[in-house]
Formats: sequence, structure tokens, C-alpha cells
Amino acid sequence: MSIKDDLNNVRVWAQDKINAGQEPPWAWYQYMKLVETIDAIQASMGTIDTKRERPDTSNDITMPM
Repeated sequence: MSIKDDLNNVRVWAQDKINAGQEPPWAWYQYMKLVETIDAIQASMGTIDTKRERPDTSNDITMPM
């Protein structure tokens, strides 16, 4: 299971709690913030390039010690 799967599972759980309508107002607000935070994290994860290549340093000049 990946972090994306874990985040999605927590988001679904929190959304189910909200939809059930059984939670007190203070808890409802916290579940909403959790859902919004997970949405923001997932959106930012989509913009991260995890397959960046290392810069080519083969032509770099090294200083003698």
C-alpha cells in the first residue's frame, strides 16, 4: 500500500463520518479540515516530479587539496 492509498483511505473515512451526520459540530469541523488537508496534499503530490535526474557533474572542475 502506498502513501497515496493511505491518504485516500483516511479521506474516505473522514468523508463517511461527515456524511453520516452523527458527529458533534466540533468534530464535523475537524473532519472537514482533514478532508481539505488531504485534498491539498494529494494535489501537491501530483505536481512533484519524483523522477528527477541528478545534474551531470562529469565536466565539473575539482580543486586540488
